[in-house]
Amino acid sequence: MNDPIKRWFLVVIGVLGAISSGALIIASLKSGATPGPSLAWWVTDTHYSRTAHPSQFGFMLFTYIAGFIGFCWLAWRSYRN
Repeated sequence: MNDPIKRWFLVVIGVLGAISSGALIIASLKSGATPGPSLAWWVTDTHYSRTAHPSQFGFMLFTYIAGFIGFCWLAWRSYRN
């Protein structure tokens, strides 16, 4: 890929990932339940609620926040280069 094309591609991926991660964090906090890891929740309908599974809820929220920070970092680093 050309350098400018690669740069803006990474910026777009970072922004879209940050938006989707942020929406997932906000939805999880509002509803009090997070979907399970990867796509297993589609098959098993596994949701970790704040009251029934507090440690899993906290861990999944932590991973969503880490993903949000990672996508923001990717977008910012690509934009600044």
